Amino acid sequence: MAAAEKHLMEQLINIDVMLHQLDEIKAEYIAKKDEIVRWRTQVDEKIRIARTAMVVWAQSHRNLGAGIPVPPLIDVGGMASGLAGNALKTVGL
Repeated sequence: MAAAEKHLMEQLINIDVMLHQLDEIKAEYIAKKDEIVRWRTQVDEKIRIARTAMVVWAQSHRNLGAGIPVPPLIDVGGMASGLAGNALKTVGL
């Protein structure tokens, strides 16, 4: 009985050592998984925006082809000035 208990305790100690050796690898795995989830969320958002833009473009194109005046739905001038402003801030001018 004492020999079996000693053997089991040695196995538990070995398992504990192995688990502690895997802690760093597990933390790295979780960090990479979280990064991939963030990337996927960003890609899904960009796809949603692109899909919406294509629908708006198709509707405007159809209306223009039918001779229906289409007011601009996107402020291109405002977007361009906003991008230029962001670029200047990034460069530090």
